[in-house]
Amino acid sequence: MKFFYAVCSWICLSGFGISATDGTDINGRERGNITVTCTHTWASTNRKYFCRDPCEDRDVLVSSDQSPSGRFSLKTFPGNGKFTVTITDLQESDSGIYWCGVDRVAVDTFHQVTLKVSKAADTHTTQRTPTPETKPEPQTSTSRSFNPAPDYITNSVTVKGNIKPVF
Repeated sequence: MKFFYAVCSWICLSGFGISATDGTDINGRERGNITVTCTHTWASTNRKYFCRDPCEDRDVLVSSDQSPSGRFSLKTFPGNGKFTVTITDLQESDSGIYWCGVDRVAVDTFHQVTLKVSKAADTHTTQRTPTPETKPEPQTSTSRSFNPAPDYITNSVTVKGNIKPVF
């Protein structure tokens, strides 16, 4: 009987029982990307998934047994219970509560993630208009000349090594 009690206690304390760990708060900006790292004990071969609250079957956005889905992708790390979820092209409507979940024999284990997406900063492009420059001449006559200022900036990037550009 003591053995049975010890085994049941170990199972409950090791993450095989109902478990929802303290949450992670993540902030992102519209049109940006975020990556969430989730770690669960005793989960190296279990199915991992990421879902939106309330995390029923229809709320699963991506899982380790399927290909990436739209803006959501999940990457597992063999040998441990760690996995990452990346969300691209964030939208304000993505704000809310999510769950990193792991399939278990009895009850799945979860890690809560709270995502807050804020508006992207407005970026304005202003174009400078060249203005004519007046040069003083002898009092007998006045002449004007037009000297346009450069209205562009040239940036260059040098890449060394075996890197493929991403478009």
